[in-house]
Amino acid sequence: MSRKNTICYLCGEPGADSRDHVPPKGLLPEFQYGKYQRITVPAHRKCNSATSDDEEYVRDLLIMEAEALHLPKHELITPKVWRSWSREAGFKRYSSIIRTAVPVNLITESGIYVGKALGVRPNIERIKSVGRKMVKGMICYDTGAIIGSCEIPIGLVPSRDLPELRSKDAKDPFWIGLSSDCCLHDICADTVAIRRVYEGIPMEGGHGIVVRFAILLWTLTLLSGVVFPMDAIRRKNFRFAINLTIDAWQRGAS
Repeated sequence: MSRKNTICYLCGEPGADSRDHVPPKGLLPEFQYGKYQRITVPAHRKCNSATSDDEEYVRDLLIMEAEALHLPKHELITPKVWRSWSREAGFKRYSSIIRTAVPVNLITESGIYVGKALGVRPNIERIKSVGRKMVKGMICYDTGAIIGSCEIPIGLVPSRDLPELRSKDAKDPFWIGLSSDCCLHDICADTVAIRRVYEGIPMEGGHGIVVRFAILLWTLTLLSGVVFPMDAIRRKNFRFAINLTIDAWQRGAS
């Protein structure tokens, strides 16, 4: 397909002249590029770069926390963050994060107080903006469909709280789908993964698809659920579940 006919997954217009990484390349350790699959989708350079500052903000925020918690593999990406802080834009971004710092109590899982530390107040909307972009990218990658950002809700859950949440809501269709055999799962780095499941549903005037996401980004997990018309699918070999609650699944989209 010629470039002029290649659709940008962000704006839905033809003429995409670049490939965007999903998740953003900045969140992935430099030395693991050959170890895991790199997912890319077509985008205009201008559209792609519009969220670059938000992506770097999210990267800086998560890596600062990963380093503070001594999570494994953070050292593979920390040098990239430090280098960015040596530049004017990076230092400005670092300063904006540090300005929100507040003292917090450190409590172990057993409830024992072990001291104080500095915590920061994240800009939730900037994190959600990056999350919406990732959801749009994966839906385009899987189905070829172009989805508007306004249609994508994003929930934020600390990754450490995810097992308890899943256990509490185990019978919710969201977690039933994400635990089923028809779930798609891509590991993009040791600490970055995208899990999603597509299910066909009836819609007014036709049929639709609901897709549920859990995106692991270091210390944070993003949750999302999106509904879109089945006729938006552009991949003929795309397959989806029919009814996850009764284990009837996997028929191809027409």
